[in-house]
Amino acid sequence: MYDIIVVGAGPAGSSAARVAAKAGLDVLILEKETFPRYKPCGGALSERAISLLDFPLPENLCERTITGARVHYGDIVLERNKGYRLSTLVTRSRFDQFLLQKAQEIGAERVVQKVQEYKEKENHVEVLTKLEVFTSPLLASVGLGEEEAMKRGIAAIIHKRKTSDWYSNSRVGIKHSGYKILTDEQSGKIIGAHLLGYNADETINLFGPCNPGRHEAR
Repeated sequence: MYDIIVVGAGPAGSSAARVAAKAGLDVLILEKETFPRYKPCGGALSERAISLLDFPLPENLCERTITGARVHYGDIVLERNKGYRLSTLVTRSRFDQFLLQKAQEIGAERVVQKVQEYKEKENHVEVLTKLEVFTSPLLASVGLGEEEAMKRGIAAIIHKRKTSDWYSNSRVGIKHSGYKILTDEQSGKIIGAHLLGYNADETINLFGPCNPGRHEAR
């Protein structure tokens, strides 16, 4: 089971995988092609795109520097040159391979398989290929949910809050996270815990086998 599964090892996928791996997450990259692979693309990198990389771009990947443009329309020619670098041209096969290697050197795992579909389960996401099923946790739960508590005739108090502003989630860029704790109205005992966010599958173990009446709310 992985914290994050990235589908596609293009520039966006490999960059996202590197950021997640640097934050300490277990990351899997699923890519259908064996790298390096040919990619039909002009390969122009803007200065802003280059500035977003957290490592220098090797000179041997920079094939041409663009400082201006020349436009032809019939007999009319318009040319402008800024005198400084506007963009850099790269060959995508080499550039994409480099970014993938930068993600792998931080700890991201790469598997060459084509993704067929994904399924959202109750406490995880399944990503299906022709050969395997990979999973990524989203929600961890123990004990009773609201519906089950009602079926048992237990009057439950719901304690819930969004936790995307907590450092443990914000540092890895998780925008949707939170918790819901159910306590018995009469005894104040915890009867259910539901966590969404980073490391939820580990944190939920703090609640142990959350049977009604086992844990006290704090």
